[in-house]
Amino acid sequence: MKPRPRRRLANGYAPGRDGVVNAPHVQWQHRLAISNVHASAADTIAFADALFAGNIIASETIQREIAQSSEGYPLGWHFDTLTLENGQALQRFSASGSTRGFSAELHHIPNAGLSIALLANTGGMYFGALADALARISLGEAADLPSPPMLRRILASGSEIEAFLASLPQDQQHAIEVYQFGYELIRANFGQDAVTSMRWVSRILPDEADALVGLGDAYLRVGLNEEAKAAFEQALALEPAHAGARQRLDQE
Repeated sequence: MKPRPRRRLANGYAPGRDGVVNAPHVQWQHRLAISNVHASAADTIAFADALFAGNIIASETIQREIAQSSEGYPLGWHFDTLTLENGQALQRFSASGSTRGFSAELHHIPNAGLSIALLANTGGMYFGALADALARISLGEAADLPSPPMLRRILASGSEIEAFLASLPQDQQHAIEVYQFGYELIRANFGQDAVTSMRWVSRILPDEADALVGLGDAYLRVGLNEEAKAAFEQALALEPAHAGARQRLDQE
């Protein structure tokens, strides 16, 4: 039987030297939690609303996980506080992800009954600042929307990646954005640019094991295996239980 075309599914894109290019095709039909599942923004919001209403996992279980989470990562969600200008502090849960050609961000603020989902058909996007601004606007505050995505800003600057990174504020928000962009460069096989990006991240976040693992992955892409091993070992020295660093060293 001839396969029928799947309509209304976005093509994925990735960073390229002269803009965005078609991302490598990913065959999703394998046994993973996300196996062959396509969700709209409305589907994603419905999931968050149902989860925190106790319709998927008991509310008592969610609250217990929050209380017992020492790292702010209960049930696979980042957990922090959104503080408004009037001093009100609201619990906020967020989850993000990026793969070849696609990115997603989901925020949920239970006490405000607010969920925000952002989806893009370009990999390596960082939507945390945008979701934060949209939450504040939805709750009646004025908020400035963040700068355009990393790739667009680099292209608009007319600079090489190293010079562009040197012009960025050296803070955690930009480090996270560059970190995610660096992995998209790895996937798109721009290894040296990925190394440049991950080095910048590790300088800004020297105590973050994830930053060192990202640097190690970039080194592997350009064949610097010894440098990669050293980065993974440094990550384990910072965080002995880091599964990603341990797994990479075990594969050596």
